[in-house]
Amino acid sequence: MKRIASLDGLRGWAVAMVFIGHAERTVPGGYSGILTPLKWFSAGDLGVHLFFVLSGFIITRLLLGEFAKTGRIDLANFYLRRTRRIFPAFYIYLIIIGTVGAIGYLSIDSRQMLVATFYLWNYAGILGLDSLSKASPDGIWYLGHFWTLSLEEQFYWFWPALFIFMMKFRRTWVLTALIVIVPSIRIVSYFMFPAVRGQLNTMFHTGIDSILVGCLFAIHQERAKILFSKILDSKAALTCLTLVIFFLFPICHHYLRGYWTATYLRTFEAATIGVFILALAIGKDFFLRSVFLCRPVLFLGTISYSLYLWQQLFNGLNEGMAFGFPLSIAETLGAASLSFYLIEKRFNARRPHAIEPSAMR
Repeated sequence: MKRIASLDGLRGWAVAMVFIGHAERTVPGGYSGILTPLKWFSAGDLGVHLFFVLSGFIITRLLLGEFAKTGRIDLANFYLRRTRRIFPAFYIYLIIIGTVGAIGYLSIDSRQMLVATFYLWNYAGILGLDSLSKASPDGIWYLGHFWTLSLEEQFYWFWPALFIFMMKFRRTWVLTALIVIVPSIRIVSYFMFPAVRGQLNTMFHTGIDSILVGCLFAIHQERAKILFSKILDSKAALTCLTLVIFFLFPICHHYLRGYWTATYLRTFEAATIGVFILALAIGKDFFLRSVFLCRPVLFLGTISYSLYLWQQLFNGLNEGMAFGFPLSIAETLGAASLSFYLIEKRFNARRPHAIEPSAMR
């Protein structure tokens, strides 16, 4: 697959927002004084949301390219690529965390390990893991970030089959219907099941709409380019869009909380991010795009998956696992680089290549 460099840069920017946000735990008193500007950069919720929409866009772009050329989707090839991309580094991380827990250095329950192993952490509350938070707090932290990977994995099992159905029978309206339905399920769940309010954006049936929005923008890219042409063709409009996403949305998250994240406003945020991703994908020039294309940010995008995995280890509750800020940042970057070059790159070098969509060339 031909990579779009600016999307790699966006991925790097997003993962930096997440791990710098988590690194605040290693700063006594949090980001204050000369470190105060980091608070504006460490919007982890937005970073995760960027990842979700971007993931749907990129995966669907892959599937579109293969379907356009062959008229079918090789599911075995698709899942082989996903397995080689995700499993090796993930399970090595789990083995290390499990080993450290087994020798008593971390307080981790075997049930927490089991739920993480099978990519079910986004349903941790329903599975009863909340009750373990006091007895095994380390497990909640060192494994808790896998709710995002769990949602992604569930999406991988669900989406290819639905994509094949929609393409063969020309039923792309099904995707739009799902994007409309999922937030309504989220809203109903918010009022009817108060105990799960904290998980509404993590569970598949209440939080998958953000990824599906990315899928929608990939499938209807040409229509979206026409629909949002006034924004895409204006540097001023794209700059305003950038400011809205990276400055206004974090403020909305902070002050509106559930009123924003549990409603259609979250879906609206995903759609706004979708326009932003589309602008990057088709090569529009605007404020911040050059930042995404600079080498350090592109490097972060390249090792983003390993960064996501390992940053939790060095920004955790157990102070013995890290040396504090800013060494925690250096530790994270070092571990992620080793993970990428020694694990990810070796397995991905042997995986089958996906087909590039002609529409994106």
